[in-house]
Amino acid sequence: MYVSAAMIWLGLLSVGVKAPLTTILLVNSASIIVSIIPVTIGGLGARETAAVLLFEKAGYAAAPILGGYIVIMIISNILALAVSVAATFSLKRENR
Repeated sequence: MYVSAAMIWLGLLSVGVKAPLTTILLVNSASIIVSIIPVTIGGLGARETAAVLLFEKAGYAAAPILGGYIVIMIISNILALAVSVAATFSLKRENR
């Protein structure tokens, strides 16, 4: 949970939002719970929507919060793709 909160904190900082860590931890915990509810496939979008709404209730503008979460999603997917490609090439070399 702390790693996720640190990612959110850095993602929000990248778009200019300076939220306290306690707020981020609370919003992150609540949005994880919301993403578990089977409303969308894999909770995609539910977590981000919950986070935007909760940050709005805490007094932050919605657009930068959504931007920060999009930055986090893009970076996470790029890292996952890079690890997958590296693992695939590593396995192919071992099988030769």
